[in-house]
Amino acid sequence: MTTSTAATQLPSSAADRRLITTSGWTWIAVLAGLFLYVHWSYVNRMIHIATKASGGLNPLELIIHMIKNPWNPDWSHTLVVPLISLYFISRNRDRMAATRPAVFLPGLIVFVFGLLSFNFWTYPGRNDMFQGYSMIITLFGLALFLLGPSMMRHLWFPILYLALFVKISDRIWDSLAWRLQGIAAQCATVLLHIFSLFLDFDVNKVGNKITIGFMQDGAYLERGLEVAQACSGLRMLMAFIALGVAMAYLTDRGWWQRLIMILMAVPIAVAVNVGRVTMLGLLNLVNEEMTKGDFHTFLGMLMLIPAAGLFWLLGWVLDRIVVTDPTQAQTVPPPLPPEETGAPPIDARLALDVVKGAAGGVLLSVLIGVNCYLIVMSFRPDIGLQLLQKIGLIAEDAGASMSSLTPRLLLGVGVIALIGAIVGYCWMLLRHRGAAQDGRRGLIPLGSRGGTMAMASTAGILLASIFGFGTVRDAYGLVLMKEPVKLQKKLYQLRRDFWPWAFAASDKDLGPEELEVLGTRDYISYHMRDQEMMDGDRPVGVRWHMAYYTGKPDTVPHVPDRCYIGGGASGAGKSTVTLNLEGKEYRRVEGQVTAYSVLDRHRVSIPDTTISATIFRYHDPNTPDRIHRVLYFFVANNKFLANPDLVRAQGFLPWDRFSYYCKVEIGLGLVDSDEVAAARASRFLSTMMPEIMACLPDWQAVNATVPTDGPSSAE
Repeated sequence: MTTSTAATQLPSSAADRRLITTSGWTWIAVLAGLFLYVHWSYVNRMIHIATKASGGLNPLELIIHMIKNPWNPDWSHTLVVPLISLYFISRNRDRMAATRPAVFLPGLIVFVFGLLSFNFWTYPGRNDMFQGYSMIITLFGLALFLLGPSMMRHLWFPILYLALFVKISDRIWDSLAWRLQGIAAQCATVLLHIFSLFLDFDVNKVGNKITIGFMQDGAYLERGLEVAQACSGLRMLMAFIALGVAMAYLTDRGWWQRLIMILMAVPIAVAVNVGRVTMLGLLNLVNEEMTKGDFHTFLGMLMLIPAAGLFWLLGWVLDRIVVTDPTQAQTVPPPLPPEETGAPPIDARLALDVVKGAAGGVLLSVLIGVNCYLIVMSFRPDIGLQLLQKIGLIAEDAGASMSSLTPRLLLGVGVIALIGAIVGYCWMLLRHRGAAQDGRRGLIPLGSRGGTMAMASTAGILLASIFGFGTVRDAYGLVLMKEPVKLQKKLYQLRRDFWPWAFAASDKDLGPEELEVLGTRDYISYHMRDQEMMDGDRPVGVRWHMAYYTGKPDTVPHVPDRCYIGGGASGAGKSTVTLNLEGKEYRRVEGQVTAYSVLDRHRVSIPDTTISATIFRYHDPNTPDRIHRVLYFFVANNKFLANPDLVRAQGFLPWDRFSYYCKVEIGLGLVDSDEVAAARASRFLSTMMPEIMACLPDWQAVNATVPTDGPSSAE
């Protein structure tokens, strides 16, 4: 097959043309600085996630942390994504030099929409993924507005590639990665079975856990891949996708070839992960230590090399399916002559144009913000009045007699004013557009006075956004990056008897890989038995696991649903149950629940006497016909929450300076029903909850050190 698509030939005049002038670099620096400042809350969060740094670090501490911990298999690629985007921009500089930039007024709508969306998803929307995508929309609109559709033909991919900088929602990510991990584990088992025919070893797979048995020095040994590896999923999946998308656009190809390479990113990621798991299994035959620690991490990084090789091979095959014809090469047109924009303005006129543009941008931004506020007032006047009271525009008791029609009337006036301002703003830019020699009536030359005003207006809009959102943030006391808070007592201090529950045993300490998956070193895994209650001829017992997290930039609790199935169990459903804390030590005074703690030797605060918890049912491989049950919930900033989604959505108020959450997991083993499981868990927690809360931060004491400026009503 032959096609006329070919490598682009660039005239030397285009290559020699200066793409950006000195004044252009000045505007780029100003707008880039303002853009980064507006979106710094999200960028800072992603840097912390990529480096696994805790919240509250200053820039110097963050740099030191990055040097000590340079690699996070989950999201470290996000730090490289902006550099790859800049590379693609520099790679297209010759084509961009042959394209005339121009102000495109409809791009202003995209730009403003992105800003509003980013601020909304920061608060009250509170969704990190949508924040990130809103930032990309804002950047796309900014480039479209200032540079025009012609230039966006070269910039759309580097800008949209930044979407890989955004962390995908944990719920979406976990669902995708877990299913792909199951495929990878199954395929790796098949490959290991093939190798076992030649190397004489046995392979057994239960769930996503693979066990290898072999003879060594006359003894039969069994070694398995760590549970952490089974639970982790395709940890570098997004890094492989980022690599595949970059390589798809690395050379000039047809759109369908690039689409194939992008679609093959996930299969290649699975294939590489199959190779990694197979290699780990074979290394177990040689030395079990080679599958752990730093070598295990290095092996994960090394997988990027075969992934790049597979992408290169795929591109090589696609390039030979369609053979290019070098005789029909397309050329980039020579640089366009400069547009006639009238006599160059004197410095005073240039300064006046900058002031006009910035003032127009500020006016537009203020009117848009006022209209957004009036929309809130129309539907939630309590929130609207609260904001005015907090910034001091009205008295604390004002607004009680305000008519419900007033915000709607003001909204109508505000919309009319905004439409008039937009029409006047566009007229101002078009009036100073100069003479466009190429006849592009809908565009304004970037080098004209109108172009200068447009650049100044974007700076004004960004400045107004910084001031406006900063005012709302300060008024409500919003804290966008939480700080860590220490435990009052170490969890291991719970390793003792608390009548009627006696300590029986402790699980073995987790290895480095398992700790990495768990995400914390503050954990316990104890077995406790009831000295008063019998189950047949044996005392009632529970497996008690707790894990404490604090100051995390993202909230990804590790739950037993995934881990138990990864270890070989099969799920049998889950539901929500209510647990009740009972006993004479619990007292409720003026809505405050307290109970006496043996560990702390005084009364401690308890969030409530009822706990909503998740109960997970599963079949153990050793007893496949019986149903086991494990129950878990979370204590997050002094709240009882039943599942990870509630921790993410309701665990922390936006004005909480500190954050923590603690998973409390109670393994109940074989019990007859959910009701029996809930009753036994309630009995256990009635004794242990005061001791648990004695270890967790005293939330009243934590808040007493920080003035609370947030709204009085709970979300």
